[in-house]
Amino acid sequence: MKNQIHVEVSRSTELDRWIAERHYLKSTPAGAKLRLWILDDQGNRIGAMMWGETHCKKLGTGIFARTHKNVPH
Repeated sequence: MKNQIHVEVSRSTELDRWIAERHYLKSTPAGAKLRLWILDDQGNRIGAMMWGETHCKKLGTGIFARTHKNVPH
């Protein structure tokens, strides 16, 4: 099947740098709990996503809801 994408868990902060270089704010949020590379069918990095806990007091703590992604158009 052509044009499949794959998701790969990352345990490196290299992903943070990759997103920061491409994000309009040139930064990433602190406290990422889950980092994911998005790869094309050739294994090339075409995007990334970070998940972490929200720090919003109104929502409470421990909610796994914050995302930060970068997928070039």
